[in-house]
Amino acid sequence: PQKRQDMRKALEACMGRMLEIRHWLVKLNRGLDFVQLDDLLVDLKLTPDVLEVPVPRYFIEDRAKELNDRAKFLQVLLEKYQQANQEGTADAVAEISTSSSKQGGVANAVSGGPPLLPEEAVAVIIRNERGRQARERTRMVASA
Repeated sequence: PQKRQDMRKALEACMGRMLEIRHWLVKLNRGLDFVQLDDLLVDLKLTPDVLEVPVPRYFIEDRAKELNDRAKFLQVLLEKYQQANQEGTADAVAEISTSSSKQGGVANAVSGGPPLLPEEAVAVIIRNERGRQARERTRMVASA
């Protein structure tokens, strides 16, 4: 038990230091949250799998009760959604269609309504990407 506690403290210290280094790299990268490591990986002859950081087991073990509660909650929501789909009330369909037409189809994804058509999904993705790019440009202009 004592060794495990010491290892946990050391791991948390390392993770904290890695976060500090990541923030430092983001600052050096002009505020962009993405750090390009492709050239470095090629130079070191490594695959991108090396960058994947596994989740420490104690994170999952310590939060087992919370994760189980969340899983049960999601199961209840799924059952409730399936019952609502089976009932197929016209009111719910009408409400979803009116709210989706008002909000440009976004309500379908959020409210769990019928799936979007591919064209609508692409339009939502494009709209979100343009918004993200605009926020990024604004952030860069503000920092300059």
